[in-house]
Amino acid sequence: MTKVEDLLDPRLKGKICWPAPSLGSNMAMVMLALHKGGDEKNLEPAWEFVKDLARTGNIGRVANSDQDLTTSISSGETCIIGAAQFIAMELARNFDLQYLNKMDKETGFRTFVYAEGWCVLKGGHTDAAFEFANFAIDPENNSQFNKHIAGVPANAKSEISDELKPFAFNNEEMDRYAYLPDWSYLSGQTNEWMKRWEQQIAPLL
Repeated sequence: MTKVEDLLDPRLKGKICWPAPSLGSNMAMVMLALHKGGDEKNLEPAWEFVKDLARTGNIGRVANSDQDLTTSISSGETCIIGAAQFIAMELARNFDLQYLNKMDKETGFRTFVYAEGWCVLKGGHTDAAFEFANFAIDPENNSQFNKHIAGVPANAKSEISDELKPFAFNNEEMDRYAYLPDWSYLSGQTNEWMKRWEQQIAPLL
């Protein structure tokens, strides 16, 4: 796989497990939209590409859950998925995988970064909350915690495990490979996207 257009290769008949729009905030289609001149708020170019992809017969399964993705790969049903890093890491422990998360933008492949944050509300035991936050952000503690949840440590001084290193980005790599979508916008589009999928894409599969 060297570019997004390779997904249309007839040699991949039935070998792609494609996530439904309800899975993973529809990042697969956002990726296509960015490559074709759109973005998360303009998926029209992506819909056209997925129609072409569906017509090729290359989509062997539509994934509606993370379990669908892991089952499809581990069973040998398909060999290409778009998935969150914790799924990729789990699969990589048993299979040889080629990650496409650090590909030049021109290829069409992009990595989407999601970050979780904490806050301490006023009132209550705020001192204890800050104490716990400081404990959690300690370099060693943060490293161990993220190792178990397959996340990249928030503390720049934390050690990153070998299996997490392919998913850690420095500032230059963030600019080169990553995209930060409007997550709040995406969360409100799922129902509409699923209806369109059922009407326009599912009949072509």
